[in-house]
Amino acid sequence: MVPRTIFFSIFIIQWQKIAVKSDEDFAQLARSEYFIDKSDMIKVFFNPSKASYHFITCPPGFGKSTNLQMLKLFANIVVDKNGSEVSYTKTQAFQVFGNLRIVKLHESGDFIERHMTQYPIVHLELATNKSILEISSEYDIVSYLNERLASCFKDYEWLLEIPREQFIRNKKKMGLQEISFLEKLRDRNLSKTDAVDGLYSLCRIVSLYFDRKVIVLVDQYDHMINSYAIWTSNRTVSKIYSAINTMLALALGDQRFVQNWMLLGTSSMPFRGSYLTFSDFNHHSFLNEHLFTPYFGFTELEMRQLFRKFKCSMEEKIDIQEYYNGYVTRGTKTPMYNPASVTKYFSTRISVGRKHMSSALKSYWSTRDEKEFLLRLLKNLPGFKTDLKKLISRDSISFKLTKNFFKKDLRVFRDLNITNKHFYIKHYNLAMSFLFEHGYLVPSLLVGERVNDYKVPNNEIAIELDAVLEEFKAKKSKTSIGLDYSLPDLSLYEDDDSTLEQKSHQGAVNELYNEFLSLNMSRKFCLSGPNTGC
Repeated sequence: MVPRTIFFSIFIIQWQKIAVKSDEDFAQLARSEYFIDKSDMIKVFFNPSKASYHFITCPPGFGKSTNLQMLKLFANIVVDKNGSEVSYTKTQAFQVFGNLRIVKLHESGDFIERHMTQYPIVHLELATNKSILEISSEYDIVSYLNERLASCFKDYEWLLEIPREQFIRNKKKMGLQEISFLEKLRDRNLSKTDAVDGLYSLCRIVSLYFDRKVIVLVDQYDHMINSYAIWTSNRTVSKIYSAINTMLALALGDQRFVQNWMLLGTSSMPFRGSYLTFSDFNHHSFLNEHLFTPYFGFTELEMRQLFRKFKCSMEEKIDIQEYYNGYVTRGTKTPMYNPASVTKYFSTRISVGRKHMSSALKSYWSTRDEKEFLLRLLKNLPGFKTDLKKLISRDSISFKLTKNFFKKDLRVFRDLNITNKHFYIKHYNLAMSFLFEHGYLVPSLLVGERVNDYKVPNNEIAIELDAVLEEFKAKKSKTSIGLDYSLPDLSLYEDDDSTLEQKSHQGAVNELYNEFLSLNMSRKFCLSGPNTGC
């Protein structure tokens, strides 16, 4: 039986830090007395009867980073200064999860012993503090990949502190070439070729060192591509698309070194057009019923826990529901609350006191980057202003939800950034689908509504859209909103969807790889990665 420790939490009611970005942050936040325990998601992830590869999309603020850090803290191998594994009973994970559901569910079994701190975790965070305006060339893209991969490698920098003789002698499959790669990775000095191969190479080296397969966790994988779709319209997005998708395909496509992986993002646009088409790969999309539905968002039952904890009156419960609820899953019609907004509301409520708690009831959506995208739609997309007014009035609008995005759809987003462009229905459908994936729209479930009818989920979104409309009116007299709209020809996006779907995994990844490296390849390339003799 696993000894119990202190009662900890997964989702924390704290204003300053909602997004958990490191193990230390997670452990610190987990000491709060306010919690929503979602640790049983770990059991779902390791369920051998389910798929090993998971791609999950949901809006910002629905717990993606928190869940990844929870999974990483639980499963990641811990080593001592000599690179030897530490018993799970002596780790931070053993203390943090001691009284959570994942341990309670398996007190009499061997699940904890088999899984807690038993896997090498490669955790890649693709969001960056860099401005997208700083990434406008191939050199900038390589620099971006170097930065992200170096950050990922921090968990394994201790590999370079082990004496080289021991490193090579104990691991016959590893040698000076691997050490040289790790040094370049640490120093952010990977070449163009090595940067694209970087995630694969790191997974391979870590897997060989521990003599077991790794688990890859990728957070905000779509950050850069979505940022380009929202903020700018230059051609660099094609190179970024190719570089990121090729890097992921190389690493995740080699099952010799990767056991499980989980990709988390907001939009399916960049991934659906890629070629990671494994037979057991599952896309768990926003508001669809799937294995992980209860773990991304607050359910009604979890909200009742918070209501009791904070002694909310019936009037306050109704206000919270009207502001932050409204996300309803298809099928079982399960209500889901926005976790980030709910936690910020209760944090503000604590800071202002009960006498002024009405001031806490407001929109916490205002920092979203999508504001610029909405302003451009108001300026460039005919009819959008009329539909926006309908949404603010809580009426429904109709469009065909785009479920499968492809690379050529990036051209449609390019068009949306151009003034006086001739638009088609595909532009409108894609723009609305983008807003749906980002949490602005939900299916309208009123009796008599059509399948393609959508509305805003709650007061928070309606307030945010109204603020955008008012800002647009205030700026209407200006000559432009946002950035430069001039673009070169992007005819390279004219791929046919059916052709893309029929391409082989090997050939498609090679195509992306060749596009990124242009004609400067100096070695043979294969899906399994470099230097594997395939």
